[in-house]
Amino acid sequence: MSDTIAMVPDGAPLSLASSSDIPTLLRDAIDAYGNGQGQDAERLTRRILAQQPDHLAGLQILAAIAGQTDRLPLALKVAQRAVSLHPDLASTHIQLANLLRQAGNLADATKALEVALCLQPDSAEAQNDLGLVHLAASEFRRAADRFAEALRLDPKSGLIHYNMALASEALGSLPAAVECYQEATRLRPSLVEAHFKLGLLLEEQGHRERAGECFRAAAALRPGTAFALLCEARVQGFASDDAAAEELVRRAISLEPRRSDAHAMLGTILMQGGRFEEAAASFDLANALNAQDILGPVGLVEVKQLSEADRPLIGQLELKLENPAITGHEAVLVHFALGKAYDDLGEYRHAIEHFDSANALKKRVRNKRYDHEAHAGLVDRLVQRFTPQFIARNRDMASQWDVPVLIVGMPRSGTTLAEQILSSHPEVAAGGELTFWTDRAADFGVDRDGRIDPAWMRETQSAYQVMLRQISPDVRRVTDKLPQNFHNVGLLHAAFPGARVIHCRRDPIDTCLSIYFNNFANGMDFSFDRAWIVDYYQQYERLTDHWRSVLPSSFLLEIGYEELVGAPEPVIRRMLDFCGLEWNEACLRPERNQRVIKTASLWQARQPIYGTSVSRWRRYEPWLDAFDRLLAGGHPQTRHVLSKQGSEWQGD
Repeated sequence: MSDTIAMVPDGAPLSLASSSDIPTLLRDAIDAYGNGQGQDAERLTRRILAQQPDHLAGLQILAAIAGQTDRLPLALKVAQRAVSLHPDLASTHIQLANLLRQAGNLADATKALEVALCLQPDSAEAQNDLGLVHLAASEFRRAADRFAEALRLDPKSGLIHYNMALASEALGSLPAAVECYQEATRLRPSLVEAHFKLGLLLEEQGHRERAGECFRAAAALRPGTAFALLCEARVQGFASDDAAAEELVRRAISLEPRRSDAHAMLGTILMQGGRFEEAAASFDLANALNAQDILGPVGLVEVKQLSEADRPLIGQLELKLENPAITGHEAVLVHFALGKAYDDLGEYRHAIEHFDSANALKKRVRNKRYDHEAHAGLVDRLVQRFTPQFIARNRDMASQWDVPVLIVGMPRSGTTLAEQILSSHPEVAAGGELTFWTDRAADFGVDRDGRIDPAWMRETQSAYQVMLRQISPDVRRVTDKLPQNFHNVGLLHAAFPGARVIHCRRDPIDTCLSIYFNNFANGMDFSFDRAWIVDYYQQYERLTDHWRSVLPSSFLLEIGYEELVGAPEPVIRRMLDFCGLEWNEACLRPERNQRVIKTASLWQARQPIYGTSVSRWRRYEPWLDAFDRLLAGGHPQTRHVLSKQGSEWQGD
């Protein structure tokens, strides 16, 4: 349909459409517009304007349709005519401002909205739209102030709550953003973007079940689209069905080949599966398709060891930090990536500067603090509870099932390497980081005689057996590798004294520095402050000293990371003997184990064992700060530096 008949310059019609009842045409045009039938709505509106060129509703509908169909010059021309005809109506200025914002003319959009607010000071719509202008200008605090005023005027608007969530997220106030997204979905269930963004934040915070509900709700609102397939792929990833997730993402790409987020998501799936060259190609494509993309270049840093040839990639990431539109969460990702990049190149001063910036920003974005008193109190209770007397008193309720092998320790202490080695054995299946015991510990209790509730014990034993048998029904051992399960070692022993626990130790400063260098997704609120990490480490050390004193050696084996990477075979033989397994040469080549890995060590776990991370802290000695407190502490056997002879491994 030609745009030339849409306008009615100087009040004179440009077409000779047949006369019709204008109220009927207007009603039909509004119905068509509301039902998404833009062409029908435009045809009907043009018939109205052919008869009455100054018809306000007709002009506004036509301007809206033209704006939605990427015909901004026409839309602006129509909206400006509406303003000239009705300069005393706030609604005409508001519509013009929206179109000016779409065109990137933020200054004139602001002026139009200021006029609207002079005409109608209590307009929540004008306040909201002025917030959108500030959001587009990356003026996030001013945007939030406008959205707050709009919500004061109209607290039931789901769309304004959604916009406030965007501003809160950009400011790094993630708890506030979650709350606003939740309110947006409650007030306006059809707002698909609110469901999706809420799901992303919940996923980042570790609430996968709730995040899955959000992604399913978002997919249901756009069935059959590439967007829906990507949402479904995220849910499949939560269920560890990575093959199904990959298939869904590839289907989404076939529908919309230029979606950068789909290529970045595919890159992540491929990287977790150890297919690094394919992953790099996907990240590279995501980066090429969207110059504003963060995940593409960040993924390229994570998927390989960088060299001098990667200087352009580093420069690209540095430029992203200069973009005023970058959100706090995005800046955290970029700083961590740059820290890793400069570490790869041996430029440790630049690396630590970015790691410091990343952690300082993350502390503000996450808005959470490590609770020293709570952690110390938990350790106190565990030490006081799990005495030899308590263990003996509850021995009659224990199960002799001996399939579980818990792998525990501080994060970044070698737990992924230990699981990779054990699960290379044909009689071992890898369970990964299971939260079973941390979830159950909250309901654990005893009576006044120090007896565990028998019903709780039976149900817990049964549920754990079902979970591990679902991972693999017929193997000899199943690993459960959540490092923080060092809190739950006593609980496991009470339930399954025939199980095994492998405690991974690593040089204290290397461990803590590696934690500081990694962007953990959730459950690690101590990880972005040096002093917090040191305190957490000291509480861990206090508790593991207790386990060492009360649990039998047949239940608990300790291995040193430095010893393992310096001379792998003797340590691996000791691990297999401890687990009651025959020797298998495959355990010497854990890099060939092709299981999916989703921990921070997913790249290192695909490399042959090497020891270049031993005493890594010496490279950062000028900037250790609070980590210096560990120089005189820790276990003496972790203070030495082993030679780099033999096989080598780096990382967790």
